[in-house]
Amino acid sequence: MANNQIIGSIGYITKEETLAPYQSQYNHPQMILEDMHPFPGYYEFYNIPRNEIELIPRSLFIVLRTFRYICEDDVIRMAQRIKKNHPELQFDAVLGHITLLNELRTVLRIKMENLDRLGDLLKLFEKEGLDFDKKRKVREFTTKISVRKYLEMEELDDGIYKDTDMPYTYYLKQDYELEWEDFKEITKVLKTNFEYKSFDAARGTVYVKEGLVDLIRIYDVEATLDKLKLLQERYKKEIEQYEPPV
Repeated sequence: MANNQIIGSIGYITKEETLAPYQSQYNHPQMILEDMHPFPGYYEFYNIPRNEIELIPRSLFIVLRTFRYICEDDVIRMAQRIKKNHPELQFDAVLGHITLLNELRTVLRIKMENLDRLGDLLKLFEKEGLDFDKKRKVREFTTKISVRKYLEMEELDDGIYKDTDMPYTYYLKQDYELEWEDFKEITKVLKTNFEYKSFDAARGTVYVKEGLVDLIRIYDVEATLDKLKLLQERYKKEIEQYEPPV
């Protein structure tokens, strides 16, 4: 049984979602993409209309120019300075990567409740030294998204954790890293042949003292510990069919 231990660590979340140019009343000059269908594995199963509350804070991805190296720690310090000097701007910002027009691109992922202040926030990041790509037309597209962020989790049971910041978000510990395509295939098999289908899944990794721990991020508004235990068992059974990396 778990002891309700709280674990805080830097980690990565990798998911697949649909992005499109951000539609706004303001003429932002930067290349801004918005997440059109957050948590598709959950919402698309139920065909649930996303109301305004469920979309806030929403995820925006501002594409950075690629000609210079960008240090993730530098971006964290930039965000810290902006938050300190402009407490009225409530936001979360982390670096991430997407594939755009067959090219791996670095993005600044922004979550912000008052999007009327987005232009002010981006100008502050530009003053800090970030160089954003200019706006251009692209069609809606599906891409793999990877973001680096701080995760704080409460252990609910052995290898099952609840995110203390994001509601309805849970993590299932797994024994080793799966290739992305294998993870997608296993999730597809479970949703096809398993009675518990109303969840969205992503792949996660966190740093601990011993090294890296691999996780499966689960989003489900109606999740229970019994459901999560059953899902953990089913994932483990399917994962056992894949040879671990040498």
